[in-house]
Amino acid sequence: SLIPDSLLARELALVSQVEGRADAFLGLDMPTGTDIPAVHVKTESFSASGSYQRILGQIRIDHSQFEYKSDVVRLTDLHAFLLGSQLSGINTTIDLNSSIFMDIDSGSGQFNLETLVPWLRQFEIPRQIIEPFQRASGTLDLSSITVSGPVETPERWRYQLTGTGLNISGTTQPGRDEIRDLNCWVDISDSQIDISGISFTA
Repeated sequence: SLIPDSLLARELALVSQVEGRADAFLGLDMPTGTDIPAVHVKTESFSASGSYQRILGQIRIDHSQFEYKSDVVRLTDLHAFLLGSQLSGINTTIDLNSSIFMDIDSGSGQFNLETLVPWLRQFEIPRQIIEPFQRASGTLDLSSITVSGPVETPERWRYQLTGTGLNISGTTQPGRDEIRDLNCWVDISDSQIDISGISFTA
């Protein structure tokens, strides 16, 4: 490895079963007084698939550009599938300098609630809404996504998610549908959830 014992090397060790290819620029510079090169990597648009231990299931990237320089990773115009959901136009910076700090400054996505809800239970505000439900299905169609915080501690993330809930159904007791075909507008942040324009079948 060109950057042994680095945070990037540690994160790459969590990635497996990778398939794909990319055309890339590689720059190396040896700063005075160190035997570790300064590495700069920048790719053209690429596609790939694989597994990442921090996220359940396979990840498929259909389109993105990647840049790594000075312990900062930048993904531009990311289109990907993960957790049974689709992300589009995601632009994010991941700062590896002291910890792994993620900053998604724009993007959108369509999220499958059946696979997303178990993951959402680690966040206090969404958990207050979904806690009574044993099962949930439907789609969360988010037109705006911003998220920032340390990757390893999601409970400290700051986020703002805006969009619509479509055809949502939920069950609070086994075999009993409490809510069916719920549609609404949602504005979700790390401090509150606003829901309006609600229609559903009980």
